[in-house]
Amino acid sequence: MRIALFGGSFDPPHRGHLAFAQRALEALGPDRLLWLPAGRQWQKPGQVMAAGG
Repeated sequence: MRIALFGGSFDPPHRGHLAFAQRALEALGPDRLLWLPAGRQWQKPGQVMAAGG
C-alpha cells in the first residue's frame, strides 16, 4: 500500500489545501492520502491555533 502524507498547520484549512491534496492524489496515485496537522506553527511562534470543530 502506498501512503502519501500531507502535513501542515491548516489553520484554518481552506480550498487551496484541498486543491493541493487533489493534485497530489492525481500526480502520485497513492492508495491513501493522510492529512497530518501540525501541533504548532513553526513560522508563527506564540500564535494560538484555531479550535477544532
